[in-house]
Amino acid sequence: MNKILFPTDFSEAAHKAFEYAIEIAKKANSKLDVIHTYPEPHKGKELYMDSAELRKARKERQNEMQVKIDAFTKPYDSKYIGSKIIFPSDDSTDEVVARSKRNYDLIIMGTKGERNALDKIVGSFTTNTMMNAHCPVLAIPSDSTFKNINTITYSTSLNEDDKNFTKSLSEFTNIFQATIEHLHVMEDSEEKVHDHLKAKGLSPDDSNIHLVKNDSVMDGVEDYLNNSKTDILALFIPKRSFIDKLFHRSVTKELTFHAALPLFVYREK
Repeated sequence: MNKILFPTDFSEAAHKAFEYAIEIAKKANSKLDVIHTYPEPHKGKELYMDSAELRKARKERQNEMQVKIDAFTKPYDSKYIGSKIIFPSDDSTDEVVARSKRNYDLIIMGTKGERNALDKIVGSFTTNTMMNAHCPVLAIPSDSTFKNINTITYSTSLNEDDKNFTKSLSEFTNIFQATIEHLHVMEDSEEKVHDHLKAKGLSPDDSNIHLVKNDSVMDGVEDYLNNSKTDILALFIPKRSFIDKLFHRSVTKELTFHAALPLFVYREK
């Protein structure tokens, strides 16, 4: 994890997530590039304003944002802070997603941490970033406090080509010498599940394989998490056909903020 991007809105949730991110950067011996996007002043009124006045307003807004990003990062160890990026943009998600193509290994960002919050804020910055970024996203609930990461639970359907995701997840896990627990909520027959495990070189007898029977994927995952010691929940969102995509996204949206755990998420491109 050499390059990490941290989007911030300077909120309390962002500060909590940044505390967490700094600890990860220390463990990984890497730096965090911090980015804040903001709307340009007087957007849409350019034709009606004096050009000199408009330039002045833009410069003042840029200076204001520079002061804010400097104040945001000041309490933290500068050794682990890389570039501080302020950028005028009408769409924060588009700008962060575009920058995620620049060889970033991970995006870390904060969430409100509310149960089922995604149902209430569909289209939010965090959710859209998760769904569109070109690298994994680690979403940190506002009530999370960093402790050493010992166990990461990967909730998997088993029948997807997730090699690139598991490679990134393993690299992240190795930073902490943590273990990956594979969780599967069974909707297929046990025979099919065992076939899927075998295809991935896994066995139902492996100690890190957990098969849960439940009619609801979300309830099955939550039941497992409530009865296990897990530090992070990992999710892979694959490409799908249009019909499958509609169904899978609805499940993912509910599950994403269902647990008050940091979430390591990647959507296949």
